[in-house]
Amino acid sequence: MWLRQATDHHVYFSKHICWNYEQERRLVINTDDIDKLDEHMLIYVPTKCITAIIAGSRVSEDMLKESITQQLI
Repeated sequence: MWLRQATDHHVYFSKHICWNYEQERRLVINTDDIDKLDEHMLIYVPTKCITAIIAGSRVSEDMLKESITQQLI
Protein backbone atom coordinates (compact mmCIF):
# COMPACT_ATOMS: atom_id res chain seq x y z
CA MET A 1 0.00 0.00 0.00
CA TRP A 2 2.79 2.48 0.86
CA LEU A 3 4.44 1.75 -2.50
CA ARG A 4 1.20 2.56 -4.31
CA GLN A 5 0.86 5.85 -2.40
CA ALA A 6 4.46 6.81 -3.17
CA THR A 7 3.94 6.02 -6.86
CA ASP A 8 0.74 8.08 -7.00
CA HIS A 9 2.51 11.01 -5.33
CA HIS A 10 5.40 10.80 -7.79
CA VAL A 11 3.06 10.74 -10.80
CA TYR A 12 1.10 13.80 -9.65
CA PHE A 13 3.93 15.98 -8.40
CA SER A 14 6.86 15.35 -10.72
CA LYS A 15 7.68 15.25 -14.40
CA HIS A 16 10.51 14.04 -16.57
CA ILE A 17 13.60 16.27 -16.70
CA CYS A 18 13.19 16.85 -20.46
CA TRP A 19 10.19 19.06 -19.62
CA ASN A 20 12.07 21.32 -17.15
CA TYR A 21 12.16 24.22 -19.61
CA GLU A 22 8.41 24.69 -19.08
CA GLN A 23 8.83 25.67 -15.41
CA GLU A 24 5.22 24.78 -14.76
CA ARG A 25 3.55 24.40 -11.40
CA ARG A 26 0.90 21.80 -10.78
CA LEU A 27 -2.17 22.31 -8.66
CA VAL A 28 -4.14 19.44 -7.15
CA ILE A 29 -7.50 20.45 -5.71
CA ASN A 30 -10.59 18.78 -4.28
CA THR A 31 -13.55 18.31 -6.58
CA ASP A 32 -15.59 20.40 -4.11
CA ASP A 33 -13.54 23.43 -5.22
CA ILE A 34 -14.53 23.06 -8.89
CA ASP A 35 -17.49 24.84 -10.48
CA LYS A 36 -18.89 23.31 -13.66
CA LEU A 37 -20.21 25.41 -16.53
CA ASP A 38 -21.43 23.30 -19.43
CA GLU A 39 -18.44 21.10 -20.33
CA HIS A 40 -15.96 23.44 -18.60
CA MET A 41 -14.48 22.93 -15.15
CA LEU A 42 -13.60 26.21 -13.39
CA ILE A 43 -11.63 27.15 -10.31
CA TYR A 44 -11.37 30.64 -8.92
CA VAL A 45 -8.03 32.05 -7.82
CA PRO A 46 -7.03 35.54 -6.70
CA THR A 47 -6.03 37.78 -9.62
CA LYS A 48 -2.67 38.48 -7.97
CA CYS A 49 -1.80 34.79 -8.39
CA ILE A 50 -2.07 34.95 -12.19
CA THR A 51 1.07 36.03 -14.00
CA ALA A 52 0.18 34.86 -17.52
CA ILE A 53 -2.54 33.37 -19.64
CA ILE A 54 -1.30 30.85 -22.18
CA ALA A 55 -3.72 29.92 -24.93
CA GLY A 56 -3.38 27.11 -27.42
CA SER A 57 -2.92 27.73 -31.12
CA ARG A 58 -6.54 26.82 -31.89
CA VAL A 59 -8.24 29.16 -29.39
CA SER A 60 -10.59 31.64 -31.03
CA GLU A 61 -9.97 35.36 -30.61
CA ASP A 62 -13.39 35.71 -28.94
CA MET A 63 -12.65 32.97 -26.40
CA LEU A 64 -9.28 34.50 -25.58
CA LYS A 65 -10.84 37.96 -25.05
CA GLU A 66 -13.63 36.46 -22.93
CA SER A 67 -11.11 34.57 -20.78
CA ILE A 68 -9.11 37.71 -20.12
CA THR A 69 -12.24 39.75 -19.39
CA GLN A 70 -13.59 37.10 -16.99
CA GLN A 71 -10.25 36.94 -15.23
CA LEU A 72 -10.38 40.67 -14.50
CA ILE A 73 -13.85 40.59 -12.92
